[in-house]
Amino acid sequence: MTAAGISRRRADLPELERTVLWCIRAWVISLSDRRDYAEGIENVFHQLGVGAAIADLHGLMVTTGRGARRVIEVNCVCFPYVSADERLLLDALACQQRGRHEDAFDILTGLMTDAAALDGCDHLARMALTFAAAGHVFEAPRGAPWWPGGEQGWSSSIPATTLH
Repeated sequence: MTAAGISRRRADLPELERTVLWCIRAWVISLSDRRDYAEGIENVFHQLGVGAAIADLHGLMVTTGRGARRVIEVNCVCFPYVSADERLLLDALACQQRGRHEDAFDILTGLMTDAAALDGCDHLARMALTFAAAGHVFEAPRGAPWWPGGEQGWSSSIPATTLH
């Protein structure tokens, strides 16, 4: 599921968003197939100069898993498309970096309980500050139904096919 006007291809994401998406996916995969992606995630964050954000990525993902209202679609690192849920996590991070905390909270409450969304916003805010301090700025979400000037409605067309 993706919002109209938002790229659905991973390759079309800016490099920073692709990198964070890989880290989110790697974190989830490490839980299900017992591979240790922790070192890879740490290396990526240290290369970006945001090593301090590693704990908050972990905190966000634990909060998301424990507070989820439904199954959150996070795909394999090799899947070429971005799920609506993955897009929402990236958008919430971009909102936090722009000081749009209420928008980030609203996004997260679509994925998780209100209490979990509060915790998630705390982790995202610290991540956003760390990335900004290192000179990394996330693109403002475009075409999202909740963003000013965004398209209304969702379209569903790309099922996840990679299950490894």
